[in-house]
Amino acid sequence: MKRIESVALAFVGIAVMIFGLFFFLNPFTVSHTATINLDPLAEVDRDHGAQRGERVEGSLTVTGGDEEAWFTIEDPNGLVIDYVGVIRRIDFAFTAEYTGQYWFRVSNAQQDSGKTVFLTERIIVSSLTREFWLLIVGAGAFSLGLGLFGYFSEKRLQDKKTETQAIPPPPP
Repeated sequence: MKRIESVALAFVGIAVMIFGLFFFLNPFTVSHTATINLDPLAEVDRDHGAQRGERVEGSLTVTGGDEEAWFTIEDPNGLVIDYVGVIRRIDFAFTAEYTGQYWFRVSNAQQDSGKTVFLTERIIVSSLTREFWLLIVGAGAFSLGLGLFGYFSEKRLQDKKTETQAIPPPPP
């Protein structure tokens, strides 16, 4: 392997290791904020698809009127996994037990005033496990090691060639 190829392979190894360590230490997240206008005595459903094992976190904030609303979270089977009742602001979190649509229900029980609800969802994606990212880090370390080995073995060969050329031939 030539020196330039070895150096390039070592740099690729370093980049892959950094990439793998970054995602090993920081899971991939997706965030979304929805603004919902609630008329008097209205109910709004927001669905969210989640894969089994994904962590869903978020918050709900109510403004307008008496700044209160009813809030529930239902799983894909229709079971209520969180029933909050009357709230102004709440932080919520759950891990999806099933793959499918999870429902966030917000209701305005006030008869004379509309409200604005800010629903923020943050999904922590775990489809690529920590073991996968450790495998990526290992592949980067292997590439780095291979590049360094190639670089120093090529250097050693070059040193041997210059050593043998430095010895003058015996006189005739």
